[in-house]
Amino acid sequence: MSLTHSQRYKVAIIRFDSSLHEVSMRDTRVVSMTFSWQNHDQTCAFTPVLSY
Repeated sequence: MSLTHSQRYKVAIIRFDSSLHEVSMRDTRVVSMTFSWQNHDQTCAFTPVLSY
C-alpha cells in the first residue's frame, strides 16, 4: 500500500520533530519553534523550522 504525498510529508515531519528534540537540548531557539509548531494542526506552520 503506497503512501500519498501528504502521508509521506507527515511521516517526514514526525521524524524531523524527533531529531529536533535531540537538538533542542543544545539550542533553546529550536525548542521554542518546536513548541509553537505543536500548537498548530496545519503542517504549513512547520515550514519556518524547515527553512531555519
